[in-house]
Amino acid sequence: MKQMCTDEFWKEVERDPDLYLRKGRGEVSFLQYFHTVKNNGIYLVYVRISDDSDISSYQIDLEIVDKNGKFLVNYVGYNA
Repeated sequence: MKQMCTDEFWKEVERDPDLYLRKGRGEVSFLQYFHTVKNNGIYLVYVRISDDSDISSYQIDLEIVDKNGKFLVNYVGYNA
C-alpha cells in the first residue's frame, strides 16, 4: 500500500489507518468508475463501491499525481 502513495499521503494514512485501510471489512464490489479528470497536473478519479459494511455504498475520491513516472495517490476522500 505504501508504494501506491506519495510520502505525504502515507504519513496521513499512518496517522489514521482505520480511515483509509479497510481490514476485514468483507466483500467489495466496484459499482461505477467515473472518468479521470486532469487538473493542473493532478488526476481526479471517482470510484463508487459497495461492501458489506454499515454504509454499503459510497464514493471514493482519489487525487493521483505523477511522481517521477509513477502515478501515486496523494489524497483520498469519501462521499456516502
